Amino acid sequence: MKVFLKKWSKILKYIFGLLILFLLFWNIGFAKIGELLSSADVKYFIIAYVLFILSVIFAAMNLYALLFPLKKIDVKTYIQYFLASRVTSLVLPGRLGELSITLFLKKEGISIGRGLAAVVADKLITISCSAVLGLIAIYLYVGKVNTN
Repeated sequence: MKVFLKKWSKILKYIFGLLILFLLFWNIGFAKIGELLSSADVKYFIIAYVLFILSVIFAAMNLYALLFPLKKIDVKTYIQYFLASRVTSLVLPGRLGELSITLFLKKEGISIGRGLAAVVADKLITISCSAVLGLIAIYLYVGKVNTN
């Protein structure tokens, strides 16, 4: 009985998600969505998709590298935890869901404090790299503006 309820709850979640998507598309208008998609260049969708997948892979690798000294986690299990936390971050505000990985890591014997420290360190590394790249871009842009 428990397995039956678990399967039905999963099926209901998918049906609910599809229903939400349908309502959103219906509200916007299927014709408008079709018009926008038909006028777009497919190569940009492909490039965006590949870049998004690469960014997710790099994000997963960064956090895994920070967690590795704490405890060696099976890669398949870690990827499941990572992707589950990414999906959770789509639902919760302010990317708060990314912190949910600490709860998944607790199942592997990593305390919430250590897991949270690794997640925060990952975010600090990401912010500092983005800041450096932003400063370089500003420097290059200001150099171009001043020469014109």
